[in-house]
Amino acid sequence: MNKRDLSLEIRTVLAGKGASLVGFADLSLVPADARDSMRFAVSIAVALDACIISGIRDGPTQGYYYEYRKANALLSGLGKLSCSIIGDHGYNAVSRKPTHAGIDPKTQSTALPHKTVATRAGLGWIGKCALLVTKEYGCAIRISTVLTDAPLEVSVPVDDSACGDCAFSSSRVPERPRPERTGRWTCTGIRSLTSSPVRELPENVGGPNSTLTTPSVEYASLSVPGPSNT
Repeated sequence: MNKRDLSLEIRTVLAGKGASLVGFADLSLVPADARDSMRFAVSIAVALDACIISGIRDGPTQGYYYEYRKANALLSGLGKLSCSIIGDHGYNAVSRKPTHAGIDPKTQSTALPHKTVATRAGLGWIGKCALLVTKEYGCAIRISTVLTDAPLEVSVPVDDSACGDCAFSSSRVPERPRPERTGRWTCTGIRSLTSSPVRELPENVGGPNSTLTTPSVEYASLSVPGPSNT
């Protein structure tokens, strides 16, 4: 099977099982030890429930906590499914956990953030909120990575932010929902009014063709993740 057919099979199967976005990256410029000496990667995104995200005001809610866990469970399953598909074609693959994947507890950093892979896979850009921002869902997503030695039809990397002059999310995430005008998901994942709409990405970037994890924060008696799509 050629790389185009394999990539199409992975994308089609994952989309049918709940993936919102799937992209393929060439990581040859990333240090080999950070990518398990595998050149390629599958970046998988799962969109979060817009109703739950729009209900966030001053911090993550219990609804968000359950949505976060549900998305992570789905991503874990999609990662294993990707490995199975790739393995059936005679290649190696390793699925990275959607959260706490190689995180150094002292520095809260990782050698290969999921969001870095996602930008290489054309899913979106790193916004002023320091999260991956996608054209389709803003940053209201969770993402994970599958590393592989299978040759894939890679996407066009996104090297530049498309936030433009928008500063909507730079001071506070999450933000309160605002009236609809642009019809576009903002960095908080809430459709809102912004003074400067997000710039369009080139047509061949992103779409169906994407992180440092922030530490958990205590809200009341419930320990829920801080704002992050990692």
